[in-house]
Amino acid sequence: MIFNSDVFNNFALEAATIIPIITAITQACKFWVNEKYAPFLAMGVGIGITFLMANDASSNLSGTILLGLLFGLASSGLYSGLTTTAAAIKEVKAKRAKEESQKKDNHNKI
Repeated sequence: MIFNSDVFNNFALEAATIIPIITAITQACKFWVNEKYAPFLAMGVGIGITFLMANDASSNLSGTILLGLLFGLASSGLYSGLTTTAAAIKEVKAKRAKEESQKKDNHNKI
């Protein structure tokens, strides 16, 4: 077997709980920090939260930092992906509404 399934399940559970928390903290801090520095803030928050949750942070320092960076980057990508998707959905809805209004106008002219 290539990987231990217990480690993978534990990682997935941690990621599912920590990444939304990092996203929320990063969004709350955007009032004081310029938006272009948000990914770096997310990485810092990820490292901090990972240190707080790690049982063996002192014995596995590099692993804890790497995991924090991974969670921070995933959080940043999650927010970016959600905002891009939301903008695309709004654009599609606006385009459909415009097409429907043009159809109604064309129908009323006839």
